[in-house]
Amino acid sequence: MSISEKFSSDAGDLYLASLDQGQIPDFLRQTFIRQPRAKVVITSQEELADAIQWAGKNRIAVIARGSGSSGFGQILPRNRSLILDLSFLNRILEVNLKEQWARVEGGVRWSDLDHYLK
Repeated sequence: MSISEKFSSDAGDLYLASLDQGQIPDFLRQTFIRQPRAKVVITSQEELADAIQWAGKNRIAVIARGSGSSGFGQILPRNRSLILDLSFLNRILEVNLKEQWARVEGGVRWSDLDHYLK
């Protein structure tokens, strides 16, 4: 299956992919946020490379999306953008309790990290 066959342009799917837990002020939403062109759920490193290559060839902006658990409005899609759902990147890689830091992949949810640390 080619990467373009995995794209979704369903309006509801695109709307949900444009949100996270945080509320974005109306003036920012009206100014910056537009419906993206498509969303693709990536399930491997190879698909990630294929999607980025496809977007580059078609001159389409790429927005990486983890699991959407941020409360800070980090997903701000633009017209013609491609949302890359990277929720498969959900591993906790390293935790240093002494220095109080963790290294995680982009799809780790805050709640999962919190549960792991407890």
